[in-house]
Amino acid sequence: MKKLIAIIVLVTILSFSAFTDIKIAALTLTEPYGVGDFVTALDALISADTTIDLILGPAEALGGDSNKARIIFSDTSGIITLAPADTFTRSREVYNALVAAKTLAERYEITIIPGTLWEVDTNYRCFESAPIIGPDGEIARVRRKAHQYVTDPLVDPGIRLDTVITRDGDIYTYMLSITNESRDLAPLYSAFDDTADILLIATRRWITDFAGVVDVIEAGCPPDWSYISAYFPPSEIEGLVDNGWARPEAPIVIDCFDRVAAADFTANLLPAYRPIDEWFIYRDYIATSDWIIVTCEPDSPLTKSVLKAVIIAHDTLGNPVESVYINYGPAGEIPSRSGWTDEYGIFTFTTCAEDSYYFLLSADSCIIEPEETTIFVGYDAPACTIEVTVMLDTVYYVGESNLPKNVELSAQPNPFNSACRITAPGPVEIYDINGQLVRAIRESPLPNRSTIWNPGKDIGSGIYLLRCTTEAEPMEIKLIYLK
Repeated sequence: MKKLIAIIVLVTILSFSAFTDIKIAALTLTEPYGVGDFVTALDALISADTTIDLILGPAEALGGDSNKARIIFSDTSGIITLAPADTFTRSREVYNALVAAKTLAERYEITIIPGTLWEVDTNYRCFESAPIIGPDGEIARVRRKAHQYVTDPLVDPGIRLDTVITRDGDIYTYMLSITNESRDLAPLYSAFDDTADILLIATRRWITDFAGVVDVIEAGCPPDWSYISAYFPPSEIEGLVDNGWARPEAPIVIDCFDRVAAADFTANLLPAYRPIDEWFIYRDYIATSDWIIVTCEPDSPLTKSVLKAVIIAHDTLGNPVESVYINYGPAGEIPSRSGWTDEYGIFTFTTCAEDSYYFLLSADSCIIEPEETTIFVGYDAPACTIEVTVMLDTVYYVGESNLPKNVELSAQPNPFNSACRITAPGPVEIYDINGQLVRAIRESPLPNRSTIWNPGKDIGSGIYLLRCTTEAEPMEIKLIYLK
């Protein structure tokens, strides 16, 4: 927990009231990548903001599949020194990069965790390790990655919390996890009496679609839990909370090599721990193509109320309708997120961002009224309920648009991955690339109408041909379905 270093009481009070934040940065490194690029990126980050307290680099930043450099660390009278473990140029380059990081850490009084490298001990045993460089420029310790499923006396002493002292004198504890080991820390190691104020994860390729996860996290909305579970299993950090390694409200910073960096709060990623109708947020969040910088107060993080839009789907008799498909996103953009109504006919969209949102609804062979709607959610009206009626449609007609008389055949979005809107001046037939008829829409000519086509589970991904027959001439366009 946070402790304040005081010289006199008055200074302590002023420091506590005005300077209680910690500023954490994470580097974004992508391939092709050289060790010199790490030093350049680190120097550019610090030049952009010299008030950073802690910098995190990704796993394999200085050693991995593409860099077999070896570094040996020695502890002499409590001072950790380093040297190349061999005469290869790549080991000398990594050594020089670490010396440069030590110099920057001391010059700007920043704690730097440069990511992982290959460490070799005096018996030539190899470890994936992350040196932790203190604000005095010295290596405070070397954190070795834990093994999967088993403990190791050469690793075990390093599985513990670390502390960071901010430039304002505050002390926070943090837990550093390397790639997928967070799933093994909770069952293999007992937590200490204290719990981590901050979670740091240096990773590479552990999260299947990290860029997608970041988009979900940083969209200003609570994440889609199914998406997070599929690509970034919350259970692997949930164990750290359940076993006492970290507090639910701990900020979490994840740096993934060759992808991007992201930050959130642990509770935001764990539905069981998120406060009802609240969402933890950073005081400041700066994201560029080269780094992220976040500022927060781990002991008392800011929260925002969760804004909601609830869609209730029912039939003409008032019975709930399950599995109505909903595409949604900010108004004026092609909707990129989606969901379904549940067994009670309810779909809930939550966000912390005041904005207008567009919803496009579809159900195979059904009319939905209204089929689309745009609403504004804001703190003056934090909850909005939309009721829609779902009716069976024998000709698959959804709605009539105010279109010009000379309407063209079109499909939006194209490509699409769930449902698309087809606008045509007459009947439309959809064929696959083999010329087989997939669907005939509007058997009778109903000009100037738009239809929502949801291919359903039986239609595979691929290129389809839309053909519209009119009195003038046939129209054709290609439609790409990405399932």
